[in-house]
Parts: sequence; structure tokens; C-alpha cells
Amino acid sequence: MGSGRLRAGTVASAMADPLEPDAPDVADDAEATGGANAAPRRRALTARMIGICVCIALLFALVAGLITAKLTGDDHPTDQLSTLSAKINSRKLLSVPLRTVAGKETTFQASLHAKPVLVNLWSQSCIPCTNEMPLLEKIHTGDDRVDVVGVDTQDRIDLAKQMAKQTGITYPWFQDTTDDFLYEAKAVGLPHTVLLDPSGKVLATKTAQFHSVSEIRSWLTRYLP
Repeated sequence: MGSGRLRAGTVASAMADPLEPDAPDVADDAEATGGANAAPRRRALTARMIGICVCIALLFALVAGLITAKLTGDDHPTDQLSTLSAKINSRKLLSVPLRTVAGKETTFQASLHAKPVLVNLWSQSCIPCTNEMPLLEKIHTGDDRVDVVGVDTQDRIDLAKQMAKQTGITYPWFQDTTDDFLYEAKAVGLPHTVLLDPSGKVLATKTAQFHSVSEIRSWLTRYLP
């Protein structure tokens, strides 16, 4: 005699509608959803990678340009003829109290003669100044177009004398004991060079080291009248 009870599986099978389709598989649904979103994600990733590559290329181009300018000795970026030169008040610059190596008070006005003057501001703690001063000495002894005069600033006189001896300069130099000459020359760094005509008018300025005598001569040729 059969049992009056049905197994749970038999009941579930009996109650199921034979015409109702099977429920979709969860894994298949997730795969379908992922496939629909994969293309936009790939496009976003590709666009991001392109943007990164463009930024890297621009950075390399900028660095290459700076290196090229450095290697070719192009000093135009440090020439401030149209900006700083125009802002320098020649009258104030020439009247700033300076001190000679012997300790006497003077002004730069006394250094103006018949030639233009190349004024070089330096300090004994400035390594580029040390490298540049022997080059200026060669201009002093070998270029009749200009007089060369140095102005030591932000130094003790004994240290300044040591540097003058070390670099072998024979051109005259003064000491800016108050930093007023540095200020009036609008120097934003050292070495700083100012080119004056015989009347004291500023012809050009340069903040940065000259690396060769030929570079100094080219700079003079560019700005001397």
C-alpha cells in the first residue's frame, strides 16, 4: 500500500507550471551586463592613456627645449633689455655710495669716461661669479670697446679681496656695502651684468653667468650702439 505522503521534490515538481520558462542563470546575467559595460570602460581607459601620453610628450619637449637653449648658449631668456633695463633709474644707480678697495667712499659716476662700461655684480660666495670673472678679465685686457668694472656685494672686504686675487682680475672694482647698488640695478641673482653707455644710460642687463669670452663679445655686439 503506497504511502499517503509525497516527497518535497515531487510536490515542487507537480506545482511547477510546465509552460513557464526556466529562470535565467545569475552568472549568465552578470556576464551579459559586464559585456555591455566593457566597451565604454575600454574607451575611457584608452582616452586616459592618450591624455597621459600627450602630457609626457609635452614634458619631454619642454625639457629638450631647455637643454637645447643651455647647450647653444642662448642668453636671450636672461636678457632684460625691454623690462628691467627700462626700470633702472640711472641717476640713482650712479649716485649709490660705494667703497673702493682702499676704503674710500665714491660713486659709480666717477667710473664713467669715454667708453661704455660693463658693470659686473658679484659675491665671493657665488660660484658662477668665480667662473665668470676670468672671462671678464680677458674682455678688460682684449676688448677696446668697453671698460670693465666690478661691484662686490653682500661680502666682507677681506673675503672680497681674496676672491679678486683668486680670480686674477685687474680691472677696478668697488664694494656695495649697503646692497643699495644691487637694489638699484634690479639684480634678481648673481652674477648680474649691466651695460652702460658713457652717459650712464642702461643699454642692457643680464642675470646669469657668461660661459665664454665669445659669448660676452656677442652680447656686447648685440647691445652696443
